[in-house]
Amino acid sequence: MSENVASRVRARAASAAVATIWTQWSSLTAAAVPAGERRAWTIVDPEALVLASLAFQRSERRLVDLAAGFGRAGGSLLSVTRMKRLVGLFPADARESLSLVAAAAVEAGFKQWKVFAGGPPVGRADRRKDLGSLRLIEGSALMLRLRAGFGLNGKADVLAYLLGIRAVAEVRAIAAALGYTKRTIRTAADDLVLAEFIERVEGTPVGYRADSAAWVSAFHVFRLEDTGARMPAIPPWHYWAGVFSFLAAAERWASMWIEAGWSDYVASSRARDVASAHASVIRHAEATPAQGAYVHGREFLEVFEHTVSRIAAWAERSVIGESSSAAG
Repeated sequence: MSENVASRVRARAASAAVATIWTQWSSLTAAAVPAGERRAWTIVDPEALVLASLAFQRSERRLVDLAAGFGRAGGSLLSVTRMKRLVGLFPADARESLSLVAAAAVEAGFKQWKVFAGGPPVGRADRRKDLGSLRLIEGSALMLRLRAGFGLNGKADVLAYLLGIRAVAEVRAIAAALGYTKRTIRTAADDLVLAEFIERVEGTPVGYRADSAAWVSAFHVFRLEDTGARMPAIPPWHYWAGVFSFLAAAERWASMWIEAGWSDYVASSRARDVASAHASVIRHAEATPAQGAYVHGREFLEVFEHTVSRIAAWAERSVIGESSSAAG
């Protein structure tokens, strides 16, 4: 029974993550194998996508080639600051493999990536992989598009986030989602208010809001609806860094259980540690049954498997815009 749980969790976490990652890559570059009818309809978090690709390279070898290729083609659009903050969410091998992406970026002339270029990397990347021109006019590339137009700074990311959530957000929530300090977010938001790009909403605490409908015509973003009509819209924002890091942690948990031969009790304890570390993502995705918090010992293994399955399904739906939940 135990081995079956570990095998199922590892397979489910990896398959959902790889499919979701691949769909996001295919919306940014023609170098990614087309994802069939699946088109990404969510704002891609570029730093999270790179880290997730490195985290799941054992399941799909070509993902690390895409990540390194993105370092060469889009190194100027990747934030070293955000990468420093988000990398801690992912397993050690993802952090170590980041030197592959950094080396490719430095080779292309983006010297700011030298900070990640040292140390022996885990794995290797195909140096011949060329992503070509990035598809910045795709709706899912909104964050990258704003960075290209307004510069690589907190302002572009705050605007992308507010446009994607279609709601009022306070500084703490924005900072948690984007991986910047609260001071950086507050300064960026106030500058955007001064430029009348977003609106300040008075309250305790103060919030900020962007009118997504007003920006649609500026971006010329459209989505093909089931009726065949092209409807103006901006993709939603989801907390992909948290979702990908949870799936990576679940996959590593299952792999370590199988490789180390843990007892059910140890496996359950480690599973609870993973769930606790990613509680906010699990809560936002509504992935844990209400009774899950009160289950102890070996019985928690079933709860954890259910949680992984729910978040995996959430990721597969959300990447193409089929989920009403907002994990982030």
